[in-house]
Amino acid sequence: MIVEVCTDDVNSITGIKQSQINRVELCSALELGGLTPSLGVAETFLAELDIPIRVMIRPRRGHFTYSDAELNTMKNDIKVFKTLGVEGLVFGCLTAQNHIDRQALNFLLEAAEGLKVTFHRAFDWVDDPLESLSILDKEGVDTLLTSGLKDKAALGLELLLELKKKADNITLMPGSGIGKQEATLFKRFNFEAIHLSGTTFESTSIGVTKPKMSMLSNPLDFELRTLQLDKLMEVVKIANEKEI
Repeated sequence: MIVEVCTDDVNSITGIKQSQINRVELCSALELGGLTPSLGVAETFLAELDIPIRVMIRPRRGHFTYSDAELNTMKNDIKVFKTLGVEGLVFGCLTAQNHIDRQALNFLLEAAEGLKVTFHRAFDWVDDPLESLSILDKEGVDTLLTSGLKDKAALGLELLLELKKKADNITLMPGSGIGKQEATLFKRFNFEAIHLSGTTFESTSIGVTKPKMSMLSNPLDFELRTLQLDKLMEVVKIANEKEI
């Protein structure tokens, strides 16, 4: 079972190496659900790691209904990351009614030709998950990241199993709230991949003078996500076990 870790932090590279994670989903602003990372961060990850890296293509926070300008920006970002040699891309696009936006999807898939594509948790907003899965499967999406339309993937197990059964060519990858117990659960049901951040928020105030004001609307200046290596290693161990 593939274990994919989502990260926005170059400081996580050492832990990723030690944990023997199989694949990275690289983004920025993980606290916003993940946005397109910088070129410099992507280059650093590609230089330091010899495992597949899939890059988030998401130009802003918020909903997944994109304007033409936003889609063109996403296309331009795809072009840049293709030249770097990433394994794949991660994106999702919906209509205002929360259906798969087939026109936008095909626009982005055409730009991504030659790379593997993960359709991310925008899927968890759709009204008809089985029909949406069929669309993604037919259009050639490689992987679907979903929690089964629930806050946590373990709670969406029933739908995830139904989606897995219906999928012809697409890999179902449960994500959200994945830890040791959840890894065991999804391993038992023969899922091919799972997705987690494996992080926690920690204060970064030690050794740094605290400012008199925050630069953020949400005052998180002194909190950063840090990789929980022990948690990642537990999940990887379960994924690599022959039988559980």
